[in-house]
Amino acid sequence: AIYALVHLGFQMGDELRPEHLAKILEALYKSDITTATSQLLFILSCHNEFNSVISEVHIHKILQNLPISLQSHINSCEKSCSMNCKLLYQIRTLANLNIDDKDNELFTNCLCQHVGSFKMLLVKNDDISKSVLWLL
Repeated sequence: AIYALVHLGFQMGDELRPEHLAKILEALYKSDITTATSQLLFILSCHNEFNSVISEVHIHKILQNLPISLQSHINSCEKSCSMNCKLLYQIRTLANLNIDDKDNELFTNCLCQHVGSFKMLLVKNDDISKSVLWLL
């Protein structure tokens, strides 16, 4: 089902109605964060209405999962990272968000706690470094 939603979101782009966008985001919030759901979330984050539809709770879920994705990336796909990487999609989704002060503090804390890992990735992986720079 996620695979079909990835293609639907990509094909529809901004033509996807905001109420459908909200329902997809609601379903995503109830599921685990995987590479496929992260890819879908990134595609949806390119939608014009994304920032007005995504809930603060979902933003917190992404931010709380970021260290897990970071560690998973370091352990498994750091050297052979392709464009199909959960961490890459999460960073790009966060880059597309209008993060308010409260969420910015949570993001900054996450970044500060894992600054060494992010620095290492900035040097070792061009796709991740471009995405982190996009985020900043």
